[in-house]
Amino acid sequence: MAEASARLLIVDDDPELLKFLMEELSSAGHHCTGCDNGQDAFLYLRQKEFQLVVLDWTLPDFSGLEVCRRLRSSGNTTPVLMLTARDEI
Repeated sequence: MAEASARLLIVDDDPELLKFLMEELSSAGHHCTGCDNGQDAFLYLRQKEFQLVVLDWTLPDFSGLEVCRRLRSSGNTTPVLMLTARDEI
């Protein structure tokens, strides 16, 4: 049985990690769009529907948490998976 592919938005300001995530998730059959800042993430989220946002906690313009807050306040309920390199809560 073939799995359905999802449209994913991947947001990370580390170019190597963004490339890695895009390649791996694309090779798993998902349709990936990537960007490296919160402003572009907002733009993509207004233009397209995604099934999942993979969101870096630390971005150059907005924190990932702020992106998620703004997303929710706009009524968007797309699931968000937060990534962080932080080693504490």
